[in-house]
Amino acid sequence: MAQSIQGAPESIRYIRKPVKRLTIRVRRGGEVVVTIPSAMPQAQVEAFVAEQRDWIARKQQELAQLPADETDMPLSAPERRALLARVEALVARHAPRLQVQVADVRLKTMRTRWGSCNIRARRIWINTRLARYPEICLEAVVVHELVHLIERGHTPRFYALMDRFYPAWREADRLLNGRVPRRAG
Repeated sequence: MAQSIQGAPESIRYIRKPVKRLTIRVRRGGEVVVTIPSAMPQAQVEAFVAEQRDWIARKQQELAQLPADETDMPLSAPERRALLARVEALVARHAPRLQVQVADVRLKTMRTRWGSCNIRARRIWINTRLARYPEICLEAVVVHELVHLIERGHTPRFYALMDRFYPAWREADRLLNGRVPRRAG
């Protein structure tokens, strides 16, 4: 539902979900999305959004100045199949070394994550946007998700395992966090 709030950007999309925290996201194009815990009163939401109006305006301005991001372009069906084959090959190479089993590998376009995993289902998801990054980035994310099958959180043990099984992860992390795509290939 989109509605206006006094002192806030003109159009805001509100999404009520079973989440712990209220979050405000400003997307490319200036769209404002507010995710709200199911039980939070609307008055509290409106007060918070009004309080954050300067931050929202600043983020909208920053995003408007960014160049178009080629990683946002959807993959063609052949590109998607090629990416899945690369991911499956990386899982086949690294899973035995980590002594983990993966039941399923899937691709999904994600805005805020490079990968995710469902530990119970032993399923990993890899962001399709990684197709536009160097192989080191894709491999680091695959190993990262495989390590989560051993160690749930980002603990010292998790990072020790990353260092042991894929020491180049820090370089990949710098590339990914700099968000500078370098065409894979």
